Order: sequence, then structure tokens, then C-alpha cells
Amino acid sequence: MKLFPFSKEKRITGIWQEARKIAELLLNIGSDEDVGSALMQSLELVCRLFDADRTMLWRNETRNDTLHFVLEYIWHSNRTSIQAEKSVHAGLAISYDERPTWERRFTLGEHISGPLSEQNQHDREALSGYGTKSFAIIPISLRGRFWGFLAVSDCVQERHFSQDEIDFLQTTSLMMASAVARVMMVELEILVNERTRELELQHSKAESANRAKSAFLANMSHEIRTPLNAIVGMTELALREEMSTAAREYNFAIKQAGANLLSIISDILDFSKIESGSLEVVNDEYMLTSLINDVISIVRTRMFDSRLRFLVNVDSNLPKAMVGDEIRIRQIMLNLLLNAVKYTEKGFVSLSVSSKENYHGGFAICIDVADSGIGIIKENLAVMFDEFVQVDAYKNKGIEGIGLGLAITKNLVSKMGGEINVESQYGVGSTFSVVLPQTIIGNEKFAIVNNPQDKNVVVYERRRDTEESIIKTMEDLVVRYTIVDSTSKYVNELNQNKYTHSFVAADLYNTIDRTLITHGLDVKTTLISEYGDVVADQSLPVLYTPIYSLPVANVLNYNHHSTQVSGNRVIGRFTAPNARILVVDDINTNLIVAKGLITPYQMQIDTALSGKEALQLIQNNRYNLVFMEQKMPEMDGLEVTKRIRELGADDRYYRTLPIIALTANVTSGIDEILLTKGFNDFLSKPIDTVKLNTVLERWIPKEARSGICEKKENAQKSLFDRLDIDKGIANSGGKEELYKEILAVFYEDGLQKIDEIEGCMASGDMNNYPIYVHAIKSAAANIGAERLSEAANALEVAGDSGDINYIQSNNANFIADLKALLDEIKSYL
Repeated sequence: MKLFPFSKEKRITGIWQEARKIAELLLNIGSDEDVGSALMQSLELVCRLFDADRTMLWRNETRNDTLHFVLEYIWHSNRTSIQAEKSVHAGLAISYDERPTWERRFTLGEHISGPLSEQNQHDREALSGYGTKSFAIIPISLRGRFWGFLAVSDCVQERHFSQDEIDFLQTTSLMMASAVARVMMVELEILVNERTRELELQHSKAESANRAKSAFLANMSHEIRTPLNAIVGMTELALREEMSTAAREYNFAIKQAGANLLSIISDILDFSKIESGSLEVVNDEYMLTSLINDVISIVRTRMFDSRLRFLVNVDSNLPKAMVGDEIRIRQIMLNLLLNAVKYTEKGFVSLSVSSKENYHGGFAICIDVADSGIGIIKENLAVMFDEFVQVDAYKNKGIEGIGLGLAITKNLVSKMGGEINVESQYGVGSTFSVVLPQTIIGNEKFAIVNNPQDKNVVVYERRRDTEESIIKTMEDLVVRYTIVDSTSKYVNELNQNKYTHSFVAADLYNTIDRTLITHGLDVKTTLISEYGDVVADQSLPVLYTPIYSLPVANVLNYNHHSTQVSGNRVIGRFTAPNARILVVDDINTNLIVAKGLITPYQMQIDTALSGKEALQLIQNNRYNLVFMEQKMPEMDGLEVTKRIRELGADDRYYRTLPIIALTANVTSGIDEILLTKGFNDFLSKPIDTVKLNTVLERWIPKEARSGICEKKENAQKSLFDRLDIDKGIANSGGKEELYKEILAVFYEDGLQKIDEIEGCMASGDMNNYPIYVHAIKSAAANIGAERLSEAANALEVAGDSGDINYIQSNNANFIADLKALLDEIKSYL
């Protein structure tokens, strides 16, 4: 009959009632003679409680290569005839083959339990002679060393032991150990040692779990990033090809989804680093201008298809150069901005960057990110920065993310000694404010206008938020300005001839009748356009939104160049036809991606699908650079690099050859590990084209770029003073082949336009004259002939206004320049 024939809950209660009885027996022993009796009574209570057949206390006696256990005490129920009782009393010997497993498990305090049939072969063989069908073995330690174990044996049924039962047995084993220790008069010492050992075991297990988690994250990163590299890379290559609008949208969606997945992976890895305390803040000198430009470029690209307005206001008096962790500051800005974009359907997202003096006795930058999104309920503000939290989950259903961005941001800010706060009104919007201590370098400001007292700007812009950005910027730069809200006011202001610059919205500029503007005004007109819009008049410089201090200062300082936005990002900022590089990867798709991304640089590219093949190629050729996959079967990138460096004893080439690690493992410290293993640099997957360009610029030697390519460039600069080939190629999506096709068309059209323009001059046809020079104006700007485009623009304005004298005085020079340009084009083609 079972001792506890009722529910599990009540049985658990019963378990701990019996535990108290055992405690009274074992912890109140008066002399050595009482020990045996107390232990036997305890074993009886355990046996009855578990409805078992035997409970035993075994002592360890290790003999040479065998774990040998001596039976100290046994109590059995006589519920049924127990077989092999002699074997029990004869002892338990664990042979050499099983010893490492048993010894390690018992030393670590791990129990063994369950049906015998479910144990491994060695355990079944060791225990099969004892008539046991189920058992629980709980190790006992004294003075930090394995002493023996408490065993419960069931010879009738197969059963599993619950965690409550195991906990009870472990508690009982500890009390039995305490009883033995008291008899040995070392109770206090043993208890302290046991507690120390327990803490050490817990610490060891925690460290082991941490190592396992780190290894898992590293493997997860590599396994996910490897196919993601193919997806993102192939999509990038596809977007450079000619395709239908629908196909381009599909490919862009794939690339965006890949970027979102990559962001989630990075968040998980960052959170893991924060959780383990391994996230590092690396302070170094950086340029705030570059940081802001990078952030704006990324965010407005993400907002390209949205209805949101992106507003930026950067205090021009901020220092241009500072010391801080540029990467983490960029991450903070992007986390907050992209989070705002996700939760804002219409209206605006804004970034403001200013400074705070005497912040804890030093200088700090202030970052404010505001939006007109859904806002946050007051009750949810307290959990905004908790990990894996997405507030108002029902309303935000479908929004991508796992709720780590803000938690990571808060930890980064805290790690950098700053603070972050949020203010929000539900249904209206939110503002996140960050303050980060930084160190100032030098006195150069973020943006400054040369001789601002000599500048005067008239602004014609009807979008209220853009107008406000311009007003803030002008006041910040201490530049005089006038805002107008109609075409008539704009024309009247210009005709007063008191302005040095004119800022006008591109769509409004297209509606202005230029005949109303007095010809010959010395005013520089700059168009204002939404990011991604195509500007009809490409001869004028363009300010793309968001408008802020740096680009405005560049325009007013005459440092701004018109840049048309194309669907493809132009890469390959230089060419190096004399450079030879090797790309090593065991996955052919990755080789195709890498080769495609490097192709615009016009380098000689070799590929290898294994470390062995790479080593042979490197010994047979002289490369300027090697991209080496870190993880490969048989011979991985680390081993190949090691062997290459070992060849350097007799040949400097092997010691100095730049080897760049290609790795999908971006866990903390991987860069330092790679650099100590012979690599010169590393590039994470998926490959980012901007980072690729940075690596190539850093390691491709100048002499590799100074051969055929540089001679050709120098020849172009000396012969082609009317044609900016670099700008023309950039306007052609970075493809020289397409640029040459456009030049060929321009050449044929140019010859025709010369005849048409000269015909108009001969016949006095001033109606068609502006039309013909207008065609030259826009086409010349596209191919990089800025000077000719500006001349055509002046002649077009003169023709529209009826200024015959200006045309007669300048047309001959214009035709001469056009003919000279056509000669340059013919020479280039």
C-alpha cells in the first residue's frame, strides 16, 4: 500500500513533511552510536515515501582505474522478493571505460535517474545485475570531494522521478552528509566547503552556459548571414541591370526585407553582448559631418516610398570633430529614427542635434528624435525601454521588429555615460531625447558661411515644414533672408537685384515665366526638391530634403554640386585596372556576389572555391589583395592565412600581402581575433558596398591605380577641359558603357543642333532659337558639360525675353564651344 495514495499536490506537501522528520533525525544526533540508527530510519522514511524497494547509502573507494562503491547502509521494503541481494552487498564496481562519465557527473553534483531501460549502454551493464528497473542516484560530497551517493531503487516498475522528488533526495543527501560530518567533528568546515563547491559549480555551469550561448550566437550569425549575403548581394547586382518598373520594385522589396532581417540579427547579437557585459564602447576621433550625412542617407532611403516628411536641424555651432564612439552614436540615431518611421504613418519624423554645455562638468551633444506618429499611452512609458516589448501590440500588429531596439539604445546610452528620456502624447506623437558626453577637438564648426554679411537669400517655398527648416538654418548661419509665398513676389524681389542667392522649390520654378525676370542678374539659383524627385532643369544645383545647415552652407560657399538621384547607388569611387585580387569562398554564389560588387572597380579578379586552391593561386601569382572567407571545410581561412604568413620567411610578399577576412560572424571581439591571426582587415556579410569601397581604398596601393587608368584620367583632364567625365559617368548610374552610348547620341544631336541654331540666326527666327538651345542645356548637364549648359541657359533666357543683343554677342562663342565639346566627345569615344 502506498504511503501517499492521493494527488500530486498533496503528495508534494507530504514530501516536505517527511523532510522535516528526516531533518529532526539527522540534525539532532547526540553521539556516534546514534548515527547508524538515524541513517537507517531516514532510509526507511525515504523508501516508504517513494514506494520503492530499496534505499541505500554507498561510500566511494576508488581503486586504481575502477570506481568501487561500498554499501554502508541499506533498507528494503520486502514488498516483493528482491533478486541479486548478494550482489548488492558485494559492492558496485564501475570499470575504467565507464569511469570518466560517472566520475565527471558525480563530481559536478549531477544526479542519474529514471528507468534502467532508458540509460546508456554502460550504465545498463553496470546496474543490470541488481534487479533494478528504475533508480535515482544522488551524489554526496564531503570537504568538496565526492564521498558516495544516496540511491533509491524500484525493482517492480519503470518510473521517472519528478523534480520535486529529486530536490527532496538532494536535500536528504545533504543532511546525511551533514550527519557524517558532525561525527567527524568537521561539520563547519565541510558545510563551508560544500557551499563553496556549490557556488563554484553554479558559476562553472553559468560560464559553460554563457560559452554555449556565445557559440550558438556565433554559429547562428554565420549560418543566417551566409545565405543572406547571397540574397542581398544578388539583389544589389540585379538592381543595376535594366528591368521593368515592377521587377525593380520586387527586387527593392527583397533587398529591404534582407536589410530588416539583418537588423533583427544585429539587435539580437547586440543584446547578447549587453547581457553578457561584453559590449564595448570604443572612443576615437570622428567627424560629426560624416556621421550626420550617413544617418540622413540611410533614413531617407528607408522613407523613400512613404508619405512622411523628414526634417533635420543641426546646430551649425557644433564642433566638426569630436572624440566618441561614432559607430554606437550612429546606431543610437538610427534606432530612434527608424523606430519613429515604423510607428508613423503620416506627417513627419525629425532629427535635431544640438549641444549642452557643462554636462557633468563637460561637453555633450543632444539628439532629439520627434515624430507625428501614434504616440505612447502614459501607462506604457515605464516599459518603453524593456527588452522584447512592443507596446499597444494590437494597434501595432504587422509592424516589423522584436522589441529590442529601444532596450539596446538605452543600454548604449548608459554605457556611454549619457541619459535618454521620452515624452509622448497618445495619438499626437513622441519625442526621444538623448544626451551623450563627448570630447571636442579643435575649433572648427559643423557648418560655417564665409562672409555671411555679404550673403542675401530670397526663398520661394510653399511647404511649411521645409520653409521652417530653411528659416532655422538661415538664422543659425547668421545669413540675411526673405521668404516669399507667390510667384509675383518672388519675381519682384529678384528684380530688385539685391540678392546673392535664390532658393526656390523645383516644382514652383518650373511654373515661373523667366521673361519676367530681368536678364543679367548676378544671383545664384538653387532648386529645392524632395529626395528622389527628378529635377527637370539639371543645369542648376539642387538641395534635396531634408534641408539643414551643412548643405545650405555649402551652397552659399559655392561648394555645392548638382546631384541627380538615381535608382541605383553609384559605387566604385575609383578604378584600378592594374590591380589583381583574389576572392576565396567555398560557396559559389558568394563568389558571384563578391565578384559582381567589385567589377565596377575594373580590377582583375580571380576566385577560389577552397583554401587549398587559394594557397596554390597565391603562390603562383602576385596579388594586391585577397578576400578570404573565414569558415571553410578542410582548410579554413585562418589556416590558409597562417600558411601564407609562414611562407614570408624568404619572401616579403607573403608577409605583407593584405588579406581581408570575409566573415558572417559578427560577435563581439571577432575583429580583434582575426587581426591577431594574420588578417589585415575584415568585411562582414552581407557585404555593404560602402564598406567594401572603404576597404578597397584603404588597401589597394596607389601604384595599382596609377597605370593605364591614371594616365587616361590625366589625358582626359588635359584634353577634355569642357567635359567632366567622372560626373557624366555618375549621372549614368556609374556605368561607363552607358555613358558612352549617351555621348554618341549627344554627338549626333549636337551636329544637328548646330545647323538648326545657325539657321535660326541666319533667318532671325527667335521663336525656335530658345527651344534648340534648351535641348542643349539639359543634355549637356547630363553628360558633364556644365559650362556649356550654363551658357545655353543664359541664351535660352535671353531668347525667351527677346534680348537679341545678348544672343548676337554670345552665340558665336557658344557654337564654338559646342563644336569643341563634340571634338572632345569624338576623341573620348
